Amino acid sequence: MCLQEALATVERQFHELDESELTQASISNQRLNRDYFHRRLNCSLRLSNLPQDVTIKEITDSIRSCGRIYKLKINPTGLPLRQRATAKVVFFDNTGASALLEQTNLAGPDGPGGIWIRRRRVRVTHSRHRIPPHLDLPLDHTRALRFTGPVEVINCSVLTNHFISIFRTDEIEEVIDHTANPYVGDVEFRFASYKSQALPVLRAVVDEELLWDRTPHVVVDFAPDPCA
Repeated sequence: MCLQEALATVERQFHELDESELTQASISNQRLNRDYFHRRLNCSLRLSNLPQDVTIKEITDSIRSCGRIYKLKINPTGLPLRQRATAKVVFFDNTGASALLEQTNLAGPDGPGGIWIRRRRVRVTHSRHRIPPHLDLPLDHTRALRFTGPVEVINCSVLTNHFISIFRTDEIEEVIDHTANPYVGDVEFRFASYKSQALPVLRAVVDEELLWDRTPHVVVDFAPDPCA
């Protein structure tokens, strides 16, 4: 399947999902979040006991061998630095959520296992707002994109300046320069969200709406999620 066909399929799935969610919500919010599907299928987790100024990268760096992250959001606190922050992480499927829960609970709540950020043990629980698995999405789709093309337009400076005009800087987890050829740029962007950042960027490239729309030989595709 070509990239355009894959994106068209994803767009259709999101449209159907949005309609389904609206219908369910109109019936009952409680039913949508509690009875719509079994708790063990919940892909949404709540992270607590985080430093108040924790970053997206600190969280993703602490998550390994779990699964592809669909969305990660740090909840704003507006509290003094001594207070603790929370975040929400959603995986593409429930196996990722289960793996993170298992890692977190390793050796018990007070044991040596789990995941840590700045000497704080992160507490992980299922989110009360349940999100089902996104099983219909292609397995190679992730929150990370890798760009290759003429170095004049495919370089860290040009791409970063363009993306921060669209997203907040904290929604870009990391920028990695893989460039080895002086004429061909090779740059990887890891975003906080697949649906809100990676997918719109890829869609814009396919629709030739970005700054290099008249530049040939630009290629963009999904890159592996290091959290998987």
